[in-house]
Amino acid sequence: MKQTAVSARLSQTPHATIEDGRIIAEVGSTVWIPIEFFVPNPNQPRKWFDPEELTATAKSYKHLGDVEEAVKVTLRDDGRIALIIDGESRWRAALLPAAGLSGLSAFIKPAMSDDEVYRSSAVANTRRKEFSVIERALTIFEFQQRFNLDQNAAGVELGYEPTAVSYLMPFLDLHEKIQQLVMQNKLGAGVARQLAKFNINDQLRMLKAIKDAVVENGNKPIHPNKVARILRGTAEKKKITPKKATRGRDHSTHAQLVSRNLLNHAKNLLDALREFSQLSQPTIKELENPHFLDIERALLSVTKAARTQIERLSRQA
Repeated sequence: MKQTAVSARLSQTPHATIEDGRIIAEVGSTVWIPIEFFVPNPNQPRKWFDPEELTATAKSYKHLGDVEEAVKVTLRDDGRIALIIDGESRWRAALLPAAGLSGLSAFIKPAMSDDEVYRSSAVANTRRKEFSVIERALTIFEFQQRFNLDQNAAGVELGYEPTAVSYLMPFLDLHEKIQQLVMQNKLGAGVARQLAKFNINDQLRMLKAIKDAVVENGNKPIHPNKVARILRGTAEKKKITPKKATRGRDHSTHAQLVSRNLLNHAKNLLDALREFSQLSQPTIKELENPHFLDIERALLSVTKAARTQIERLSRQA
């Protein structure tokens, strides 16, 4: 099969030398590294990755034979870990069985502190259109806390004008379920920002009123002006008072959002495994798309990742 220019270039990426479980590679070089060496940034500013986009990307990697752009990493633990600085979505897609990859290209950055990794990742993500308003607001807030800055100073370092910072910060006052909906592109930012005008305990009731109106409208989108009228009418009917201008609650932290996201995905995985366990062995062996070996590989990857995190939690207990 004729290779594209991109696949030809990527297929020529030299392999990193692996000695005694350690990556040997020069800073500034681009090398192919076995996939098991990559570790995601635990302080990744991005909180949600679209499963459908990851699957589509994985399929493109199967054709290319590698990621379309090298993942930026810094080597840690004497070369035993390639910590991802920029490119976690590419790595996540590469992990999927549809990608058929056993490794991927990585650009080796110099040694970096946790703060330097976070800063670099935060700045890179703010340039991405798929970075949601929730993630942008959380990044500004986390940047403030980590580097002891005020809102506007944090915004400037991340490339935001003060007006953009003022627009984004109210999203931190949303109920966590609403934040998740926005990150997953299931609720528009305009509607969510109007919900942020209400106390957190009332926001889900107001959201239900909007959903009911959408159903009455034949499941068609509602104009923002009509949304505002619905919210005002619902507030008057249910005697709900919009909150005061000052924010009086703690924001959801990065750790809270990531942990809740993990719990949700764990529940979905357990449900899927229960359904999978009901399939007979002959049925599984006959599968071609996906092939049963792809399923086995995916389960082994999940098992290895879960075991690593369990051991980490045990050490911290």
